[in-house]
Amino acid sequence: MSDPASDCKYCGGDCPNQPEGSEHLCDGYAGDIDGLYGDTQSLLEAAAEKARALSATSTEVQEIMLVMLDAWRLYFLAHESLVPCIEECSEEDTERDMIRKIVVESMRETATKPFTTDDLIDGLTARCVAFIQEHAAPEGEGEDADPV
Repeated sequence: MSDPASDCKYCGGDCPNQPEGSEHLCDGYAGDIDGLYGDTQSLLEAAAEKARALSATSTEVQEIMLVMLDAWRLYFLAHESLVPCIEECSEEDTERDMIRKIVVESMRETATKPFTTDDLIDGLTARCVAFIQEHAAPEGEGEDADPV
């Protein structure tokens, strides 16, 4: 069975796996008549430019990005705070890494389950603010401290 990722975008055959100039290439693949195999660097640059423009001109996108930044900072702070707890229950690096992965994966599964807006607000106001106050570096240390 062929790998769908290597199937030709024109004919569905294995043209991408054939040598250049092979008689087994379809005309579409050989000439890339629709630009399906175009310069991916150009596509990436164009997408990056659109992303920059979107984030520079949309207040909504800017707010979303700030919320995402805060969420990532909280995640990394919590992750770093978890490390000493795991170190207390295991002395072996391999086992500590396994424990960390199990804990993080179980949280990912829980986080992707349905929730209510009230649950999220309660969690942020009741748990997250107190956690940050307890575990974050004191004011003034955050700018010069190494990022988590």
